[in-house]
Amino acid sequence: PPIVDLLKGNDFVEDVIGFGDGADRNRVVVGTAARKLKAGRFDSFFCLKSNPRLVTAAWLAGIPRRFGYMQALDPRSMFLTTRVVVPKITPHPLHMSKADLLLDHLGVPYDHATARLHPKADALHQARQLAGDGKLIAIGVNASVPQRQWGERFIPLVLRLHELTGARFVLFGGGDVRDVAAKIIAGSKLPASAFIDLTSIGASLAPVNAQTWSSNF
Repeated sequence: PPIVDLLKGNDFVEDVIGFGDGADRNRVVVGTAARKLKAGRFDSFFCLKSNPRLVTAAWLAGIPRRFGYMQALDPRSMFLTTRVVVPKITPHPLHMSKADLLLDHLGVPYDHATARLHPKADALHQARQLAGDGKLIAIGVNASVPQRQWGERFIPLVLRLHELTGARFVLFGGGDVRDVAAKIIAGSKLPASAFIDLTSIGASLAPVNAQTWSSNF
């Protein structure tokens, strides 16, 4: 739901379909995903992240045009109508740099430096109310997968940035990382007023994207 709220406020997104139907809510179940895609009656499918399960689901759903990237000897590339062969290792971040190769092949223009999600009006209003005055630095703690979670290692970063700038910190993410945000706040020993903890106040992810905030970070 937080991702739906974030993306559906943009004029180029008509709808959002979730595919995390596995036991850990983070794994694509091929049969379920295929049914969802078939119900959408899509004519094109672009896979900009390496997810062979979702590629297989798009094939089963009968989507006529399926674009993606895979390594040279991956037999699952047969499920794509157009594919780009990519090396196993590309510049960080891996998914983005591999998706770039696909878009380059297709002649689709993109610009990482200027790409932005335009905020919804209500999100912009909420952001202004929460932000107040002064400098803000945003920290995303929304990596719920343990091996990708910085956790308490954010604490020395927060302390150093606070020393250098005197800024307050916006901790954003879903409710699943509320405990991570709490450890950062407690471990820093900074006053509670130094933080705007979106994980604990139930704020939508959408205000994080608001232009008023991004101009302050």
